[in-house]
Amino acid sequence: MVPCNNCHSDNSNDEPMTKKISAAQRYKICEECEHLSSALKLCEKCSCFMIMKVKLRWEKCPIGKW
Repeated sequence: MVPCNNCHSDNSNDEPMTKKISAAQRYKICEECEHLSSALKLCEKCSCFMIMKVKLRWEKCPIGKW
């Protein structure tokens, strides 16, 4: 397993869900992205499991889509 490629920010706190855009909206963007591995739901850019990553407020898309 490949570790996350430092695509997260340093702004973590006790509130895990994003405020600006919902996890469902983030994942919809990922589903339309050419870098999402459809079988495993992993991002080919950061190697993160996107079903979980989109739920974390402090996480961000490695190519700036959200």
